[in-house]
Amino acid sequence: MKAETEAVLRLKSGTKVTNKIGDNNGNASAVFVATPTGGNVALTGITGENMFFVDDGTFFRSALTSGDSQGSSGISTGSASATATHTTTVTVEKGSTEYQNYFQQTF
Repeated sequence: MKAETEAVLRLKSGTKVTNKIGDNNGNASAVFVATPTGGNVALTGITGENMFFVDDGTFFRSALTSGDSQGSSGISTGSASATATHTTTVTVEKGSTEYQNYFQQTF
């Protein structure tokens, strides 16, 4: 089975991809919560505005062709697709927190 896919995306003038860190006052935050079994992070103050205006000449094509089936059952199945996606990713590369514990005993 051979899959061939092709995508040509032509964008019109006025297309806009904007990602902004900081709210209207410039504030952004990340709160990390660690647990014995994992953790998570809550992000605030991150926005995106993405307006894609697709122009003429844009196309998506996919095709499947079967090859030589000698020695096999002759049954082939498969799927192919050509799509456009947009993803915004926020990566936390390194974070550290210092915990200090104090113990005082009076004798």
